[in-house]
Amino acid sequence: MARFLLEVLRLRSKKRYVILRLKSNLLQTESPKDILKEWIQALYGIYGLSRIHLKEVYSDERNIYIYSINADAKDLFRSIFILDNNNLFRIIRVTGTLRKAKRIVSSLPRARSQAIN
Repeated sequence: MARFLLEVLRLRSKKRYVILRLKSNLLQTESPKDILKEWIQALYGIYGLSRIHLKEVYSDERNIYIYSINADAKDLFRSIFILDNNNLFRIIRVTGTLRKAKRIVSSLPRARSQAIN
């Protein structure tokens, strides 16, 4: 039994946390996650969706999002931004822990209009 659990733990893939900023409020009908999933499916199909395993972890009012992805599919995820013709997204950073990702988000400057209020 213990040997089986060790095998399962070894097969579990590591995660990476991608911090993205949505550059504009052009998205009225779709969520950013839906757009990213469409791009993944357009380039890599169902295989890409299952390999990247995109999951939204955090979002805030400044249009900053944290997504968890499989670590071994980081290059696949970065390559989907070739379909971003309108420059909607900007990758701020990729980290190995959620704690570090949240620390980076909290250190980002707020927009001038939000800082005044």
